[in-house]
Amino acid sequence: MPPSRDPEPVPLSAVIESSLNRASTPDPPLLAFKLSGRSYPTRSVRTNHPRGREGMMPELLTLCRELLNGLRSWPLYLWSPGPGTGKTSTALTLLDHYGHAHRGYSADVSEFMHGFADFAALPDLFRSAERGRYYRSSSYGCQTIWSSDLWGAVRRSPLLVIDDLRKPSDREQRLGDDHYGILKRILDERVARPLVITSNVDPWEPPGGGAPELVRLFDDRVADRIVCGTVLELAGDSRRRG
Repeated sequence: MPPSRDPEPVPLSAVIESSLNRASTPDPPLLAFKLSGRSYPTRSVRTNHPRGREGMMPELLTLCRELLNGLRSWPLYLWSPGPGTGKTSTALTLLDHYGHAHRGYSADVSEFMHGFADFAALPDLFRSAERGRYYRSSSYGCQTIWSSDLWGAVRRSPLLVIDDLRKPSDREQRLGDDHYGILKRILDERVARPLVITSNVDPWEPPGGGAPELVRLFDDRVADRIVCGTVLELAGDSRRRG
């Protein structure tokens, strides 16, 4: 019997197309695509592309290819004011692509060790790891994950996704130093390396002037590190509502 061959990686365009199809409602709302240049945030550097999936898809595919081929800068900041516009789906699409391109790498949204993390949960996750209370099940049994293991995963992951960097709701406390410190270190560890951040925080200067919301929530250092990468706004109505 001839030796088996590994399956060919699925083309990125096909993965993105499939992911967006799964996320779509039967009659998906139209989306707008806006992309910034590499400069400090002002609304004038964003480009409005044709509304609708037909206008968005070629630009989105081109952007992803340019990032993966080193023609655009990381991190990729995916944001929209409201929910359901495809931020997380797009991030997971890229993570899926890396799963095909890097043998043995799995895009498992439940495991920080596999390249995906919920921003709000990061402080609790690292505190649990520091105390030896973060466990991961594997084929080898139950493994204790320490904070050094988490930071090792941050450094080694082919692609890291930080999901839902958001404004605290009225019911939530303000983002504390733990969130700031962890985010800043992740940005430091992933300089010029694949990192995707999804968010509802506007990185642009308000029309009337003043500091961008991203600066007010964190500071200039964090905001500048993010917007010196690639900023993509996915605008429009929620795709989750029929």
